[in-house]
Formats: sequence, C-alpha cells, structure tokens
Amino acid sequence: MLRIFYKYVNELIDEEKLVKELKELAKCEKVPEKKEQILDLLYLIKTAMIVYSNSNYELYDAIYELFLNNPLYKELASDVNSKDLMLLITDYMKVKNPPYVNQQEFEQLVEDAIDSIDPKENCLRLALNYELYNLDFSKIEDYLIETRDAWYMAQYVGSIDNYSYNLDNLLLKICSTNDYKYINNLLNTEPFTNELSIEQIKQLEEW
Repeated sequence: MLRIFYKYVNELIDEEKLVKELKELAKCEKVPEKKEQILDLLYLIKTAMIVYSNSNYELYDAIYELFLNNPLYKELASDVNSKDLMLLITDYMKVKNPPYVNQQEFEQLVEDAIDSIDPKENCLRLALNYELYNLDFSKIEDYLIETRDAWYMAQYVGSIDNYSYNLDNLLLKICSTNDYKYINNLLNTEPFTNELSIEQIKQLEEW
C-alpha cells in the first residue's frame, strides 16, 4: 500500500490505475481485517472520484487525506524502517514529492544506500530526489570521492541543481585526494567539466 500511495502522490499513476492496483492488493491480502481496510479505502476513493469529478486538485487532495486516515496505511507508515524507505525512494530516479526528512534522517538514508547492493546509484538518486530540500550532501560526496568513480561523480555534478551543493568545496575535496588519475578522469568526463568554469578547470589541472 505504501508503494501504491507513493506512486499516486508523485503522479506516476492516475486514479484509474490507483483503483486497479488497490483491487489487486485486496485480492492478495490474506488477513481479513487488512483486506477490509483496503476495500474501505477503495470505496471511499471511488466515491471521491464521483464527488470531485470536475476538479483534479480537489480529488488529489481528497485521496491523499483518505490514505493518511486509513488505519492500515497509518500502521504501515509508522512501521517502515529507513532501509525500506531508502529502497522505495531510490526505485525512482526523481519524483516531485519524496517523503520529508531532516538532515539526520537523510544521512541515515545515505548510510543505508551505501550499504545497499547498488550504493553509487542509490546515493545519486537520493541526491536527485532531495536536491531542492536544503540538505547537506557531504556524506554522498565523500562516498563518491572514496569510490573514485569518475562517471558517478560526473553525473552528480552534471545532474544536481547547482544551488544544492557547494561546487568549490567539492573541488577542494577532490583535489585533496592527490589522486591524479582520478582527477584526470574527471577532467575527461564531459558532464563534469561542463559545470566548471575555466578557472575551476585550471585549478584541477594544476593541482
């Protein structure tokens, strides 16, 4: 149910698809009480679709509130751990409404990403999802530097909004590695150099 809600609030599925997925979920649910809670939610959503048929905004808000007030959804949301939340977020390259997290919670997500099967990709996706949330990405940057993977660092610099991190500080951290091979690889990776000024490129070349 959490995944279905996540897709809906991020406009990855519409109301018709939402209803279809909830029906499938109800069919698969073995616990009678949980099945009833899903069916109750389905009924209320279908009712909302009729009541707010002329207003997409009101319908969206109504369905959002119906999920938040559903006992099964509240139970699942309260029990989700940071690892499962990280996997849910990083299933998607970037969404409009990732779950709100503070700095400490974000860093826990990053730690879970680093411990995952695909750590570099998951760290990049966390940064993409939260680039406009005024969070410190230092933990992600330090990990990407540690891996010495020029491609992922290039994707990070080339894809993340420039206001979301301090490029000058990042370049200082890269230079402090004294890893000339790594720095040279970065200088030969276009998504990285496209974001740098002539002075910043010279800074790396002369290090």
